[in-house]
Amino acid sequence: MGAAGSSAAGSEGGSGRTGLGDLPEGCVAEIMLRLDPTQICRLARLSRVFRRAASADLVWETKLPRNYRYLLRRALGEESSGGREFGKKEIFALLCRRNAFDGEHTEFYLDKNGGLICIEISSKALTITGIGDRRYWAFIPTAESKFRTVAYLHQTWWLEVRGEQEFCFPEGTYSLYFRLRLGKANLRLGRRVYSPEHIRGWDLKPVRFQLSTSNGQFAQTKCYLDDPGIWIDYHVGDFVVGNSDAPITVDCSTRLSWVFRAAAAAAADLVWETKLPRNYRYLLRRALGEENSGRRDLCKKEILALLYAMLISLFFRLHLCNADMRLGRQAYSPDHIRGLDLNSVRFRLSTSNGQFAQSK
Repeated sequence: MGAAGSSAAGSEGGSGRTGLGDLPEGCVAEIMLRLDPTQICRLARLSRVFRRAASADLVWETKLPRNYRYLLRRALGEESSGGREFGKKEIFALLCRRNAFDGEHTEFYLDKNGGLICIEISSKALTITGIGDRRYWAFIPTAESKFRTVAYLHQTWWLEVRGEQEFCFPEGTYSLYFRLRLGKANLRLGRRVYSPEHIRGWDLKPVRFQLSTSNGQFAQTKCYLDDPGIWIDYHVGDFVVGNSDAPITVDCSTRLSWVFRAAAAAAADLVWETKLPRNYRYLLRRALGEENSGRRDLCKKEILALLYAMLISLFFRLHLCNADMRLGRQAYSPDHIRGLDLNSVRFRLSTSNGQFAQSK
């Protein structure tokens, strides 16, 4: 507050007092060369001299990475980057926003203080095993993702996700993360609630994360996914870029297989198949309908449970007396029911193959 007051008095009040507004613009610019972008923007509010110095190309060129022209072309597109001249401050601001490239599923932005690039890749830009099979995977919309959609895994016995990105990174050390969450959020009373009942198997084996680069760098890590309900950035590894003008390809992947679980499931199928009737396929078609019986692969245990639900006895459903509505409720009066207790009713069942049943 005091600095701002003395600046105003020195530069505009004409009282003869010397303030910050009397500093040479070149001197102020030299000071700003040693500050980070956030501090420069703060000082720009002190006076007109500081504002002019904070807009100088000399200041902002030192905050830009060496290959900022390449980054500008990726942000604007090759056809749009040459149509207009930008000041260095404007270029810095443009690179610091989220810029989509290679379609709408990949974005990059410049870290304001570190001068390095951050790249975020949507699940739709990754190669996911079985992503086209709705029994295992689905893309669901969510406001929790910056890309407004995430890949949701229903069930699988083999998980493999791969991604590849070629880019001219500014010099520096970069870290690679996979962002994952166990469980699906459901809205209840306006709040997101996570149910862990359907999360199984992730504690049996660790997930393997791996990265490799086109210049021979490699990193690998393993970890258990055992913290449901929250988004976690799983660190895969680091890689170093020494030349910002040379493109580097980064290949990342995550894998997990439950081979032993698949073998156990196959063995269980052999057990349950011995409990099924020989014509269970015909019964399954009658239960589901000809057009639906082949849409889903049911295990033998599921088929047996379904057929047990079909094993119904033959009943006659009868009702003595008629119901009358009284005060909005159904009322039954037995006064006019006579004679049915004098003799038993006989029920009979017979089939075309000679089976017979009778009850009274």
